[in-house]
Amino acid sequence: MLSVPFDGRYPPLDLTPQRKKERTFEALLRQLAGLAMREPVLMIFEDLHWADPTSRELLDLTLEQIERLSVLLIATFRPEYQPPWTGQPHVTTLSCVASGGTKASQAGARGEPGPRHTDRVAAPWGPTI
Repeated sequence: MLSVPFDGRYPPLDLTPQRKKERTFEALLRQLAGLAMREPVLMIFEDLHWADPTSRELLDLTLEQIERLSVLLIATFRPEYQPPWTGQPHVTTLSCVASGGTKASQAGARGEPGPRHTDRVAAPWGPTI
């Protein structure tokens, strides 16, 4: 997003990498707020246990604002991952198990594909319209 050529229409931003990241986060959060003011928004983050630190930082900032927005955010992650925002009043955590979990484990042990499932789901949302 920051390396899109502008063909000289705009002067280059003389910002530190940290400030560029902050400005990018601010723009993304403004975009989310603008969308949520027009209609409810569904956001989905899968496999948070594999997310890089910058993505987790953006998600944490999103969670700080989401309580005031018409947004349903669904995030999936493995049980060993403990996001810092669980336990907040606007966050609900659900544990899910695979149907036929024993069969899924046996299939995986044999190298066969088992049924897909989500280990955990966290669903924070703001007020409804």
